[in-house]
Amino acid sequence: MDLMPRSESAESERMTQALAGLSAVSTRDAVERLAEALRRAADRATGLEESERLDLAVVRTFLGAIDPDPWLGPLAVDEFGGLFDRSVARLANRAETPALKRAVLDLLDLLRRPAFLRKIDPAERNLWANRFLAGIEATGLTVGPLFRQRAEKFGSRVLFRYNRAGRVRNLTWRRARARVELIARALLALDGGSKPRPIAILSENRIEMALLDLACLGSGLFNVLVPANSTNADVRYILGHSKAHTIIVSTRKQLTKVIAAREELSELEHIIVLDPLDRKPDGVLSWEELLSQADRIPAGAPEERGQAAKPDDAATVMYTSGTTGTPKGILFTQRSLVFKRFARALSLPEIGEDDVFLCFLPLFHTFGRFFEMLGCIFWGSTYCFLDDPSPRALTNGMRQYRPTVFISVPKKWIQLRELIVARADSDTSSDEELRAAVEAVTGGRLRWGLSAAGHLDADIFRFFQRQGIELLSGFGMTEATGGITMTPVGEYRDDSLGTPLPGIETAIAEDGEMLIRGPYMMSGYLDPPGDEASFDEDGWFHTGDLMEVDRDGHHRLVDRKKEIYKNIKGETIAPQRIENLFRDLEAVGRAFLVGDHREFNTVLLWPNPDYTGLAFERAGESEIRAHFRSLVVSVNKFLAPYERIVDFAVIDRDLDPERGELTDKGTPRRSKVVRNFADTIRLLYRRTNLEVGDVELTLPNWLFQRLGLTAQDIRIEDGTLVLPSRGSSLVVERHSNDLVRIGSCYYRHPKGAVNLGALLYSPRLWLGNEQLVDFIDLELNDRLRPGRTEEGIRWEGRATPYRVTQQDSEALAAAGRSRHHDLLHLDLAARMLASEERSQALAAVQLLEQVVDEEKGPLAEPARRVLSRAAMAGSLDVRRVALRVLVATEHDGRFGETLRRFLTPDSP
Repeated sequence: MDLMPRSESAESERMTQALAGLSAVSTRDAVERLAEALRRAADRATGLEESERLDLAVVRTFLGAIDPDPWLGPLAVDEFGGLFDRSVARLANRAETPALKRAVLDLLDLLRRPAFLRKIDPAERNLWANRFLAGIEATGLTVGPLFRQRAEKFGSRVLFRYNRAGRVRNLTWRRARARVELIARALLALDGGSKPRPIAILSENRIEMALLDLACLGSGLFNVLVPANSTNADVRYILGHSKAHTIIVSTRKQLTKVIAAREELSELEHIIVLDPLDRKPDGVLSWEELLSQADRIPAGAPEERGQAAKPDDAATVMYTSGTTGTPKGILFTQRSLVFKRFARALSLPEIGEDDVFLCFLPLFHTFGRFFEMLGCIFWGSTYCFLDDPSPRALTNGMRQYRPTVFISVPKKWIQLRELIVARADSDTSSDEELRAAVEAVTGGRLRWGLSAAGHLDADIFRFFQRQGIELLSGFGMTEATGGITMTPVGEYRDDSLGTPLPGIETAIAEDGEMLIRGPYMMSGYLDPPGDEASFDEDGWFHTGDLMEVDRDGHHRLVDRKKEIYKNIKGETIAPQRIENLFRDLEAVGRAFLVGDHREFNTVLLWPNPDYTGLAFERAGESEIRAHFRSLVVSVNKFLAPYERIVDFAVIDRDLDPERGELTDKGTPRRSKVVRNFADTIRLLYRRTNLEVGDVELTLPNWLFQRLGLTAQDIRIEDGTLVLPSRGSSLVVERHSNDLVRIGSCYYRHPKGAVNLGALLYSPRLWLGNEQLVDFIDLELNDRLRPGRTEEGIRWEGRATPYRVTQQDSEALAAAGRSRHHDLLHLDLAARMLASEERSQALAAVQLLEQVVDEEKGPLAEPARRVLSRAAMAGSLDVRRVALRVLVATEHDGRFGETLRRFLTPDSP
């Protein structure tokens, strides 16, 4: 114990008492007293016991302040550095002292505030990153205690916002914590109190997914994030490779992937589906059935497990594309997740508790899961869920939630700019008009943005920066928990990927490859094949990206050494894996995949000169293309929709090492090949426009991806689109100047090309068009997410009445008895409404009335639109009943137009 003169002890006691009354003095006096206490605590002449007492008093003072920011600002950074270092050192020596641990945890919370972080010199951010890491290690801070600390702090403030049944719901921190604890107890109950085994989540973005993830990460439950766009084969591999014991899926579509593989997964015991289903397969639990098991586990069990977790503990595994075959499982510790949040905060010191994020990027990717979702937990911000990832949902979410931060892939920033300049031309509009357009599109509060996972032209960055939105460029990869570099705030440079984030070390190898290492890197790959090493002998991870670095540390991508790239949506593509699928096809001498930073994949094919199945020298161009088209279609069957090949070109020579297109090992130099074949590739990315009679039709490229076909698979025969490989056809004809028939229905459309994508992405247009639906043969429920629709396209009526089958009648009756509705039900009702059978049309109206009454969410609006078609019904009873339903539901100013249609029904 320190022995000190009574005068010094008395002086320290006086200071401690003075700190207790700071709320009653001016800010200037309060700062002076805090500074004096910190200086005395740092003085070597002060005894250790008194120094500790003063430091603890300072921490308590800040903790008790209603708003500590006015005190944080004026105090010197070095004084806080000393306070933090002393507190961590004490805890390291006396780890079992609760007051010391509490003090360091409180300092970690206090010093992540913008009022302090903005004062740190950029040159000292790595110093502070190391300090924060020392604090994490000393306290054993993991996701669970971090989340619960924030929940206790922010209580009634809103953490999550989301749409449910047509209304925005707010989930406070307090209620979110209660929900997370309930879910964690239910998951623990599945193992009956034994050591929990891996829990997999297969879901699109939704509130339940975030709560599930927090329940696992915060309670020491190791989880497995399965990408929602995984193929059946990938789902089977990931669940088997991770030895998942439980899987929670979002929808029937995702459930189907798991059921298909269940017999091959010996470790898998529990399957839970979030969406309510009328009929579940045997052995599948509903969400409610899972939650009902929570009572079997003590209320405090999740928090106890969270407190027991250590920074070194494996927290989660995420899967990304392997270069040549199966997905790679990337392991993260609790340290990786927590420390990265402090490192990111150091690079973005202005983000804090008042910020609002949009949940747009997938939560099964690092930027969505770690930067956005866990970032909001760290900062105390609000996280708002969009209805879906479509452009329309994004713009609606911007206006509804008015975010201050938006992180996305290049394509979305391009779309946002297009929406803005559609309102106010960037060259001719005034600054005020342009600013008003920006505010109208983004909600008026957006001030921070990040574009990553692909190239974005410099003029897009400059455009948003001129409008007061600090759009930053970044580079990252899953293995680094996301971000590696980012352009410093206010220092954007054209084509720069930025400088390294705090907390990570970078180097450039002799061949130009970027190397990285640091505490928030992955811990390694989960059971990698063969002897593949995660890191080299010096601890470096080889990124596979060739970089150049300028004198100020800005990184620029030169080329890719690894066989992986991202499309413009940020989805990871392994080109060699896809190219390898062509190796077994004797007709193909070489396949070269194109798609880096592009909207979709195409392929260059060089015929094998030794192939005898087709005489290339005598065959015509159409015969050659037909042969290779069938090969591309075959390969597409093994690919996920985002990987599929939309178009191809047959090239007249192989890749040539003399032209610099191949390395000494015979592998393609991808950027060189793309440059040398630029003219050929350019033709592959033209829009697909077809002339069907006197109707010009635009086919969206995503349609070919979904169907697994190429642009050459569609034929035109006598005013009809034909898909020979599917045996389906679609009538397309012009009825009058602005009226066209597509499939079973008429559409009013101004002159110009009719975009088939606009019809397929808007339920109000395709519902009840059975010929269009049958022609495309896509899953109807995929069309629930409305994207952009062209202004002016309007459904005008049926070409012919619908002929009802016995199967239709039975399906309509079953739908009427169902408790849960979907687009399949609405499509059936739209068809039956157009029949000449009065009883069937009335049954369709009754079903639509159920949907309008019960579904206040995305189905209600298309249901009302279909009901309004009853104005054309031949039966007066059908028109009367439908109008009665609409009278009670239309309150948005459209009723006058609806009434006019019913009183003066017309048809094409």
